[in-house]
Amino acid sequence: ISAINAVFYFLELEQRYRRREVQLATRTFNIGMDAIAGLNRPDSEEKASNVLNRMYEYSENDKSVSPSRYTFNIILKILSRSNSNDAAAKADDLLREMDGMPSVSPDSFSYGTCIIAWGRSKERNKFERVVELMNRFVGALEREKVNQTNGISVFNSVLSVCYHNSSFEFKAAARETADIAMQKLLKTKGIQPDITTYSSYFKILQGDVPADDALVKDVFARCMDGGFVTKEI
Repeated sequence: ISAINAVFYFLELEQRYRRREVQLATRTFNIGMDAIAGLNRPDSEEKASNVLNRMYEYSENDKSVSPSRYTFNIILKILSRSNSNDAAAKADDLLREMDGMPSVSPDSFSYGTCIIAWGRSKERNKFERVVELMNRFVGALEREKVNQTNGISVFNSVLSVCYHNSSFEFKAAARETADIAMQKLLKTKGIQPDITTYSSYFKILQGDVPADDALVKDVFARCMDGGFVTKEI
């Protein structure tokens, strides 16, 4: 079934739900929002956010359609792909909304997609916002508000942002942010670099490595010890 047909079918089901002809669950709404995301249109975020608002309304009397973490993550995914000028700010607001809810909390995917959204933004302070998000994730880890599952993806998202923003204008900030991310990662308990981490980090360096750069030497030594050294690295 195509994304557009799935959206039409979902909206039809929702109308029947409003007329109390069928009983739906959160999963149904999430599938509908996934289909909206699959359309990849400029108004996808608006349409998905409207569904979220309706879920809030419905859940006042029907807890079986309460928004879940996955519900929010769908919208964050849309925002991370958006070219809208305010996409990153919206993603940040949504993440904070999740963080303040008693029943839903962000996971590594939530933080990672928000970081990507900032990386795609045109804001001059986007690297500062990326570092802030990474630190918020680590703080949540320390407070046990988020588990370590796939936690490396958050650091890899930071490095991805650095790599894709390594033009002359951002080169210095990208290198500094990559170093900050690696230093933070190496101090974070329970999360280890993977092949993507090492590959991304060394791509960012692009051969511009001072001979006495202790961090780079440490990272490369860990890369060798872990058996991650490839021809590319």
